[in-house]
Amino acid sequence: MFNKKLVLIVSIVLAIALVIGAAKFWPSLNKRDVGKMDTSKTITFVADQALAGGYTVPSDTKLVIKNGAAVTVDGDFLVQGSLVCENGPLNLIVKGTFSAEDLVECNRPKELASGDNGSGIAIVAESFNVSEDAIIISNSHVQMVTDASYLAKTTEDFEKLYEAIEKDRTGKFRLGPLTPLEEIPENTPGRPISKLPLTTVASSSRQSAESQNSLLGNISNLILPIARAQAPAPATDISGAPVPNTTKIGGTWVVGNPAQPPPRDLKVPTPPKGVKRIILNFNFGQNGVTINNFDLTGPDGRPGTDDVNQGCNARGGRGEDAMRMNVNAANITINNFTLRLGNGGDGGTAETTQDCEHGRATGGDGGHGGNFKMVAGDKFDIVGSFDIYPGKGGNGGKAIAHGRTGENGCPGRNGGDATATGGRGGDNKKLLVISGTVNGRDNITIHEMVAGKGADADATGGNGGDGTGPKCNGGNGGKSTATGGKGGDASCSKFSCTGGNGGNPAARPGNGGKGGTGTAVKPGGNGGKGGNASATAGKAGTGKTTNGEPGNVIIEKGGDGGNGGDGCGPGKGGKAGSGKPDGEAGADGKNLCVVVREEGTSVAPPPDEEEPETTPTPDPEFAVTQSNFSFVHNIGSTSCPQSIGTFRVTGTNVPSGARWEASAPPSESWLNSTPSGNVNDDGGQLSFTCQLQEYVTQALSTAATVSVKDTSGQVLKQFTLNIKGQINAR
Repeated sequence: MFNKKLVLIVSIVLAIALVIGAAKFWPSLNKRDVGKMDTSKTITFVADQALAGGYTVPSDTKLVIKNGAAVTVDGDFLVQGSLVCENGPLNLIVKGTFSAEDLVECNRPKELASGDNGSGIAIVAESFNVSEDAIIISNSHVQMVTDASYLAKTTEDFEKLYEAIEKDRTGKFRLGPLTPLEEIPENTPGRPISKLPLTTVASSSRQSAESQNSLLGNISNLILPIARAQAPAPATDISGAPVPNTTKIGGTWVVGNPAQPPPRDLKVPTPPKGVKRIILNFNFGQNGVTINNFDLTGPDGRPGTDDVNQGCNARGGRGEDAMRMNVNAANITINNFTLRLGNGGDGGTAETTQDCEHGRATGGDGGHGGNFKMVAGDKFDIVGSFDIYPGKGGNGGKAIAHGRTGENGCPGRNGGDATATGGRGGDNKKLLVISGTVNGRDNITIHEMVAGKGADADATGGNGGDGTGPKCNGGNGGKSTATGGKGGDASCSKFSCTGGNGGNPAARPGNGGKGGTGTAVKPGGNGGKGGNASATAGKAGTGKTTNGEPGNVIIEKGGDGGNGGDGCGPGKGGKAGSGKPDGEAGADGKNLCVVVREEGTSVAPPPDEEEPETTPTPDPEFAVTQSNFSFVHNIGSTSCPQSIGTFRVTGTNVPSGARWEASAPPSESWLNSTPSGNVNDDGGQLSFTCQLQEYVTQALSTAATVSVKDTSGQVLKQFTLNIKGQINAR
């Protein structure tokens, strides 16, 4: 016979705001008597307390537990007023029933002390009774368990729980997780198959669990009928009498920071740093639970970290996956449960600095929506509606890349190239796994599943530098390559699923620099070529019901060529950069040639004629393409060695065989450089070797020397490269 005694063991591990409301929808919650929270008395515990017998927080009283003090109650604990924490977590051990009729709140600060795992609420009790009028709220981990051994105590414990919800597929009667079919190994119990015959509640009671140890692949019975089954109120025996040691779960719970405000206009702070992923873990052990008229909204995943103005190779972080819910019990009964899983976090934005020889930016990918798993050891009944709203996939992070503007010179320096790739939208490829006898599966409705949008990409190449005198050509414009992020894919069965839209690219190449101006006897410089433009729209994500829309190219026009410089003869206009459409070619310079006649008059000779040179050969001139470098290295996450940047040594009137040599201070073992190269041909590379005296957060700064030498070893020019680094330890 089915044992009607149901005891709740709730372990909620999350970065959360957890709100239990009295009614099913927010409008009715907001109509509640807001004066109920007003308290005229305050009691404060600043150290560990052991309370004999039961304890009640009256309706006009606020009990404040400070500094993480542990409070042990040798009996029942009833909250009719307010129970809050301050300067530490809320820790309770109740050797009876923990009951809440009003507010239980613990919000942790943004910055946590070293070694603090971010625990918010941790309550151990023999049973729980949280009324429909109660509010439980926290911006961090919450645990409610019936045995202290169920408590997660370290960050590693929380991570294991999070991963197990999707990866662990054990359990006799199991509903969930939502899983891509290709990620489920062949012959796994509960793996979806197509056209699985559906079993009603009545017939399933006559079949063994082993005969149904497969999964609803096409979910054809998950379309909820208009009329839904009703069940008697939970927590009563067959005659309707209350069952001792019983927990009733109902009302509206909101986890995290949803769009709608929590009741009573309560404010939920941002979770502490380090609390990255949210777990809602109900562990009922060997007892049972009834979920009745329960509305749960989960939080979104955290957005990925931004990488903005830190260097020339920017990469946004991936968005975190949303909340995961885990339920374990001997018996599970669901009667009217609405589960709103959070959206995946958006990918982080990536933007380079504007001094890049080649700026590369890649936006972070969007995270995955929330997930859940419910496992019963003896029996699993869905006697009322169970509505599941899968979270959306996170949107990809935008990418913005800049190429540096070339300096004016002889010749003008080329503009820097730029490559931007938008982040991919998070996938939402999920089928509902059902293993064993789960009665009432036709009461499940899975609502629309939507994948994340691919992100936009914006690449701006640098303009070429102008020539500064006769025969000085303008620099070429920098190339730009922009690729929109792909929309996430969505796969499902009979319910609706929509792919994400692709991202929009914008490629803006640099224009060529102008040729230098000559004289009546010296030629002008040629104009630089315009940069090429390449823009690729993000592909649409696929969806069984509806595909996403592909991205749209915002701009892909080629760069304009630079005008030729005036002189004798005139410089040629630079070629147009390719694109859609191509850029405009530069105009040729004007002819300034003059011939002096005997009478003192002058006429213009043919454009190709040129007076003999009478001036001496000019001295060589040298330039280095970049002299200031910076980088950021996160110990344990940034790869080693790490590229800092590149440089080139250019020159005019360069002696044959001239080379450059680079050297760093011997004491700076963290810096490595290419030792030497040919002027105008070979580039140099600076890199961080990851060799430090102390692996702690610190700032690094040094200078390297680049010397230009002729074949005899004589130094013709020296440059100083300034390198700064920021090292971040965990």
